[in-house]
Amino acid sequence: MFDDEILVFIEVRFRRNSIYGDGLSSVGGVKQRKIIAAAQAFLLSNPGLRFRACRFDVVAVSRTNYRPMFNWVSDAFSTYA
Repeated sequence: MFDDEILVFIEVRFRRNSIYGDGLSSVGGVKQRKIIAAAQAFLLSNPGLRFRACRFDVVAVSRTNYRPMFNWVSDAFSTYA
């Protein structure tokens, strides 16, 4: 999606319960590298977007009493170490 001029890659994670952590904590280093690699492949296949500023957001979805809860974290991680 675009947020003004910024191209935003969004990872959506759902957790039925928090036994193994929440959706946000499930986007660790390995998952981040996979998302970054997918974003790079997307940018290479879309030359018109190659030089756009990019950002990585995570939407963590959980539920309490069958009601969905959303935690949208803008700029959740970057390509920098």
